[in-house]
Order: sequence, then C-alpha cells, then structure tokens
Amino acid sequence: MEQFASESFDAQQYVSLITNTSVSLDQLHEQSRLVHQLHHKAAQDLKSNVYKNYQSYIDASAEITKLEAEMDRLNKGLDEEQGILLGLDTLFRTKLPPGVEPQMDEGSRVQQIKSLDRGNPLLAGDCLHQGRMTVLDAETHAVTGQAHVLLLKNSLVVAMFSSGSQLKPWSAMDSMTLEMVDPLSTLTVGDCHDIKNGILINGIKSAQILVCQSARDKLGWMSALRKIEVHFQEIEGDDDSAAVEGHQERTDWLYEVPEEMDVCIAQRNFEGAVKFATRARAEFEGSKALSGMVSLQRRIDEKVDKLTAALCSELRRPAIRTHAIRATVGFLLDLGKADLAHEVYLLNRSQRLKEKFRKVKMEGSTELYALKLSGTFFSTIRSTCVEYAEYFDESASSAFVSWASKELRRFASNFTHQVLQSLNKLQTVAQCVQKVMQQCGQLSDCGLDLSFVLWEMLETKTLEAINDAGQALLNTTSIDLDVEDWQAQEFAGNKYALKQLLEKMSHHQFEIGTYIQKKRCSLFEVTTNCIGRVHEYVSAVLCLINLRLDDALLPWLVEVFGTIVKWLTRRADGSTIFQENMDALLTLLRQSRRRVEDVTGRECDSLVGLEGDILSTWAHGSHTGSIV
Repeated sequence: MEQFASESFDAQQYVSLITNTSVSLDQLHEQSRLVHQLHHKAAQDLKSNVYKNYQSYIDASAEITKLEAEMDRLNKGLDEEQGILLGLDTLFRTKLPPGVEPQMDEGSRVQQIKSLDRGNPLLAGDCLHQGRMTVLDAETHAVTGQAHVLLLKNSLVVAMFSSGSQLKPWSAMDSMTLEMVDPLSTLTVGDCHDIKNGILINGIKSAQILVCQSARDKLGWMSALRKIEVHFQEIEGDDDSAAVEGHQERTDWLYEVPEEMDVCIAQRNFEGAVKFATRARAEFEGSKALSGMVSLQRRIDEKVDKLTAALCSELRRPAIRTHAIRATVGFLLDLGKADLAHEVYLLNRSQRLKEKFRKVKMEGSTELYALKLSGTFFSTIRSTCVEYAEYFDESASSAFVSWASKELRRFASNFTHQVLQSLNKLQTVAQCVQKVMQQCGQLSDCGLDLSFVLWEMLETKTLEAINDAGQALLNTTSIDLDVEDWQAQEFAGNKYALKQLLEKMSHHQFEIGTYIQKKRCSLFEVTTNCIGRVHEYVSAVLCLINLRLDDALLPWLVEVFGTIVKWLTRRADGSTIFQENMDALLTLLRQSRRRVEDVTGRECDSLVGLEGDILSTWAHGSHTGSIV
C-alpha cells in the first residue's frame, strides 16, 4: 500500500515488471485480486474520512461564528468605552457645570478650529472626525469650494476656503467661512451614488454633497455620521438611559444573525434560517434607530440571497415530495420572493411532467398509449392547478395560465407526432382525439378551460386525417366497382358467411333482412362493403364534434355516393336487383344525413340535394348521365 501511495509510483512500469517476470496465470490473478482489495479499502477509507471531516467542518463553522460574534460585541464595547472617555475628557477640560454647553459665536469657533492643530484642549476632545473635502451643490453638482469638515459631538462644521487656499495649512488661512449643523439631531445623511466618493448632507442651509478624497475616507465618514445619526434617533423623545440600554440589548442578537443563518443553511435547516431572516427584517422595518446599520443589513441580505438560492435548488428537484414543495414555497414567500417562488415552482412541475412522459412507453394499441399520455398530462395539470391555488393568491393566476398553455403546446406536439402523423386508422385517430378533448374539458372543474386552445393545435392535423380517410374510402369503393360482377350474393352451403354478413350489417345499424331470401342476398358485394365503410367513416368523424363537418365530411360522402350511383345507373338492365341496391344506398344516405344533422343541429343541404338528384335520375331512367 505504501508503494502505491508513493509520489514516484509508476503504474505502467509496475504492470510491465509483473508481466515480464516469469509468473503463472494464477499468480497474475492473485495479484489482480490484491490490487482490487486495496482499491476497495482505499475507497472505504476515503468515504469515512469525508463523513468525519464534514461533521468537523460543521462544528468548526459553528465555533468560528460564535467567536466572530464575540469579537463584534467586544469591538462594540470598546467603541462605547472610548466614547465615554472622550465625553469625560471634554467635561473635565471645559470646567463647565454639568449640562451646560460652551456658547461661542462664529468668530470664536473659527479661532478654535484654526487652533486645532496647535492642540486646543476643548476642540480636540470635542472632535470625533475631520478631513479635507470638496463641496458640491446638491442640485447642479457644481463645485462650491474646498472645505475642512469637522464632526463634533453636538454639531457638524464645514469650514469653507477659497479655491486658491486649498494647498496651504488650513489653520493659516484667513478666508474662512463656517456652515454649521447645530444641533446635530437635525442632520440627515445619504449615500450619493451619482458622485464618486460623495456624501449627501441635509441640515445645513441647503443640501450639499461632500466629496471625500478616497473611498477609504468616505467609508470612515459614513461610519462616523451613521453612528451619530443612530445615536440621536435612539434618544429622540426619550432621554432615559435605561431605555436606550434596553433597546441596545434587544438588538445585540442582530449581529449574530448572518452567522446563525450560515450554520442553518449548512445543516439544511431552512426553517431556522427563514425565522432568523424574517425576524431581522421585522426588526429593521419596525425601528428607525436601525436604519443606519447599513453594513449589517447588507450582510443579512447576502445571507438571504444565499438562502434563496438554496431553496430554489431544492425546489428544482423533480423528485421532491408534495409536503417539501409546500414548505419550500412557504419559505420563499416568507422571504418576500413571491415572483421567484412562482417561477421555480412551475419549472419544477415542467421537469416533473418530462419525467412522467419518459416513463410512458409505446406499448400495446395506439389508443392505450394516447390514453396513458393524456391521463398523465392532464392529471398533473389538475394537481398543479390545485396546489398553485393553495400556495399563491389569485393575483398570480395569470402566470399559471401562461405556464399551462405552454405545457399544453408541448403535449399537443408530442400527441400529433405519435398519433396524428402515424399511419393510424381514422377510427383510432378519432377515438384518441375524443379522449384527449374530454380530459381537457374536465379541467374546467378547477377553473381552467383550455379546450379551445387544444383544439386549435390539433385541428389542422385532424382535418388532414379525415381527408386522407375520405380519399381512401373513395379509392377503395372505385376498386370494388371495377371488380364487381353485379350478381346477388349466394350463401347456399355457407351458413357461416351469411351469419357474418348479418352480424356485420347489424353492427353498422343497417337492416338487410328484406334483401335475403332462401340464403340469397340481393345486395351486391360492393353495396354491403359501402354500407360498412361509410358507417365507420361517419361514426369516426362524428366523434369530433368540434370539427367543421361541412368542410370535411360532407364533400367525401357526396363523392362516394355519386360514384357508386353512377355505376349502378350505368349497369342497370331493368331487373329488380338493381332497384333493391339503389334502395339500400338511398337508405344509407338518409341514415348518414340524419346522424350528421343530429350532431350538428343543422340540415345537410348537400346530402339533401344529392338524394334529390339520385331519385330524379333513377325515375327518368337516365343511366348514362352524371348525377353528381
């Protein structure tokens, strides 16, 4: 094992050495078995180390987050202690009674500002932050001048200089004007995104933009200004130190939220992570004093984005169970990610449909396959509709309808390819389309009506199937007419054939008892074949009640009846057998016309006209003229 683990191990050289050595086949098998055992042992050791190290990683992450939280609290305590010391220093140096602030006019304040670099004790203890900045007008962004800005404990001082003085020591400048925010509680600060390193200040005579010399300077200024702003917001209307301290204790836990969320996400405790995020959001929205904690808010937002990505990844799994879907969608809604929840949930349902379609095999009859395919699709659409209404409110229904229409187009494409474009009989196509339309219509029970949309997708190919079947019916009838001997069908000695004919005509709802005498049928074979084929053709088309029947069915019926009647009138020799066949065809024509009218609810003028032409031609004995 140590030989294999060595960095200098050469696999090819090792194999060559074994095979070139005079060893038997059994020894080679033994050596191979040994290598496989070592490989298996190494894999098991690697797996156990992975499991062990993962738990160690989780424990270490939790410990690190706790230490970081402790460091944050320690830094916060040090900042507070420094502020207290500075306040005490100012109090002792000014020699003023408690609560009495030094009153200075602008000239006195200018002199004290100029003496800052000479170590003025009052101003040195009072100054929290200072630096050189460029002043811009907030509306026009025009440069107003250069300034030295000081953030004091109770005011913000902007010492303006002329542009020619900007390179001199600021304490030696004579052309100085002051703009002050006093008291500091009226100050509002904002980040100016339009100007690089700019800070928007409200509370002076007019809104101004102070441009720092670098991004690092801006970060320092924003931090100092935010602390002062939060301080005055916390104590506004309530100077009780105990209340401020209580508020601080209530918000200390916010600093631990990012780390706690990290641990929850690593352990896939999404519920815990969502609770931390929603509680922190409620705290920020309910307290104006926290509006200045921009850095903390940004860290929490980053963890929320990470949590959202993890939830979306969980929801994209096609095999996720229903209760897990419900919980994950609820988490996204709690995080305020409703649009993302809609999108990812519907994407999950699309993947689920694809998985189910792959499991439907083309086995057995086409009708059975189409029934399985449509049953899988519409049951999934129905369950998704119910779940969607449960998870989301009605304002999001348009997104679901759009998704359902898109999936319906995909299903119609597969159905057209497998059923309508295959070499299937019209009866098979009609039954499949009828079942699909019926299942689609059942979606209206849950408030989703897509029948019209589905029919638009299937109509063209269904019409092609009907026209192809009509052409095939006409061709077959023409072939039968060419080979017909125009003799009555004899069944003497063949009772089985006669029984089959009677069963066939009964199945097609046509009574031929009056045409049978002494095991002899006066109907020609082409006539009985035409009765069966026309009945099947009309039955198949009438299954598709949404079809424009006048444009598809009726022209083919006129063509078929016209062709066979033309042959009969041409072959008629005055015998009664031709009259009986003509009566049978007229009976078939009337039956077909009544069936079409019952379904469509309107008269079939073309078939009525055809019947009149046949009767007129036959009555006048015109056996050579066209009746079509």
